[in-house]
Amino acid sequence: MRLRTILPALLLTLATSSWCRGQDRLQTVAAVDPEHPVMITFVPFDGEPPPTAAQPVPLPLPPKTLPPTTTPSTPLAPSFTPLMPPAQEPQEQPGMPRSLMPRTTADLVMSGYGVGPGQPLPAWQAWCDKSWNGLCDFSSDEFHKVVCDFKHMYWGKNLVCMGVALAAAAPLANTHADQGIRDWYVERLKTSSGDGWASVAYQMGKHFNVIPVYAIVGGVGLMFPDTWVGSTAFTWGERSLRSLLVGVPAVGILQVGLGGSRPNENGPHSSYWHPLHDNNSVSGHAFVGSIPFLVAASMTENPWMKGAFFLGSFFVPWARVQQDAHYFSQVALGWTFGFLAAQSVLQTDIENRRVLVAPLDVPGTQGIGVMFRY
Repeated sequence: MRLRTILPALLLTLATSSWCRGQDRLQTVAAVDPEHPVMITFVPFDGEPPPTAAQPVPLPLPPKTLPPTTTPSTPLAPSFTPLMPPAQEPQEQPGMPRSLMPRTTADLVMSGYGVGPGQPLPAWQAWCDKSWNGLCDFSSDEFHKVVCDFKHMYWGKNLVCMGVALAAAAPLANTHADQGIRDWYVERLKTSSGDGWASVAYQMGKHFNVIPVYAIVGGVGLMFPDTWVGSTAFTWGERSLRSLLVGVPAVGILQVGLGGSRPNENGPHSSYWHPLHDNNSVSGHAFVGSIPFLVAASMTENPWMKGAFFLGSFFVPWARVQQDAHYFSQVALGWTFGFLAAQSVLQTDIENRRVLVAPLDVPGTQGIGVMFRY
């Protein structure tokens, strides 16, 4: 290794001999090897010794490096200059307690607002996070339920029931039967005292009156899910809203598609179906007014209460006949679609209860428990 270092210096000496001839100053050439640094000093060819004052000036040696084939035992930490200025104490913000102030600007950036790394979230922020996550989960569950509701309503046995109901209403609406039932009721059963109750029932059949009630009752019940009253209120309000949502498309399409009219709007044949001619073939009030009673009936196992709610579902349909606003076939179709909508929602909830997945925490083990109901 030392020979390979000296030879280049000797060759350099021969090449520069003409330039060095007659010079009296010291010529210094350094040949540097990473492991064996060598300093060579030579004098002109005239043979005179170098001045005593002249001393070789050592050149700065490069830092010792490892051979390319050698892998360091420990990785070297990268060296860089940070682009951001040093962290400074943030200024106190109005309305923020000093105890919640982060200690550095980096803490403020990392925490978002008033919480340093490793510190617990403030109560309001923890509540907001929990509420937002709960709302996302709730929305996802409700969307899945509504999709299943539409599948049950417009596919399978409920779709067959809709066809049977239309087939049964067709001969009533397109013959003198509807007009005959209307004339018989007006002449024999209609009383002036019933008009007051019919006015109350009419308000119960307006969708913009009942939707806020369902939403408020369901929302209050959602705040107390661990109580019987709260869970019952939420179930009733939520199922009623879903029943309205799943039944509205069928009611709206058939109202216009069949084209029937109200009593005496087009003479004695007002009940006849004339597609796209009118929009009263299905009673919307009978549909909306029957849903809360039918949903309540589906929630109880008591036969007396179930029967009472079932009879109450005819209150609004009766009122439409009492007010001479619809024919019998029209209110019958409205009630039928309300019944099928409530049954579709109930079928979805029953299917969701058949398989229950929940965390399992027993002494000695943890996991997920799956329960099947049949």
